[in-house]
Amino acid sequence: ANQIVEKSKVNMTYFNVGGGFPSAYQNMVPKDLKVYFQEINKFFFKINKNKKMILISEPGRSLVSQCMSLIVKVELRKGNKLYINDGVHGSLRDAGKAIILISVELEEIMSLSDRIVVMCDGEITGTVNGTDADEATLGMMMANALESDDELTGVKS
Repeated sequence: ANQIVEKSKVNMTYFNVGGGFPSAYQNMVPKDLKVYFQEINKFFFKINKNKKMILISEPGRSLVSQCMSLIVKVELRKGNKLYINDGVHGSLRDAGKAIILISVELEEIMSLSDRIVVMCDGEITGTVNGTDADEATLGMMMANALESDDELTGVKS
């Protein structure tokens, strides 16, 4: 990678090493994440000659893998979208568990959510039932443009 960076003569702003860090699973205990980060840092300092490049890493799975494992069946694949068996989500909801979905894809949010809470500038600007949501209402909430006398179905501001 060092040779590629040097030969490209591109002044890189970010260097993303991605993810894929190991997690503890049955009969497997990985090295501490510090070990991986130390190796990444050694390499990064060799290629970061201008000291302005920012290192990005995505250790997400290794940090949360012990929280829960969820196995689903893919019922349908359309392009880059997967449709999983709904029974898993229903079971979690019936058990009183919440799934928090954070997304900028309105269609995805409206199709998967029982309740949608919208925030703008760190403040909750409205809540709407998923079945009552529409793009116009969510857009108004995202822009914090709802007036107190607006009559929008399912909206609590």
